[in-house]
Amino acid sequence: MVGSLGCVMADSGDAVLHRLYVKPQCKRQGIGSDLLLQAEKYARARGCARVLAHLGDPTTYWESRLFYPHHGYVFLDDNRVGKMLDTHLP
Repeated sequence: MVGSLGCVMADSGDAVLHRLYVKPQCKRQGIGSDLLLQAEKYARARGCARVLAHLGDPTTYWESRLFYPHHGYVFLDDNRVGKMLDTHLP
């Protein structure tokens, strides 16, 4: 296993991402991007219009603050990002 990502449907109707992880030696190969794309497709298929993620401690998880905005996520506050999904895509 080189990476993982959890995605749960919240009572609010949003999809919430948990613990996106890629082994350090496997980073920069598109694995995290592929995992994120699959989670977004999963959420979209379940009728979610928005995906949320908590970024964690900025000193430990600083890469997440660069990764998510690169994929269209916007900061909701200092530690959370979100993205509206195009519900017309498969």
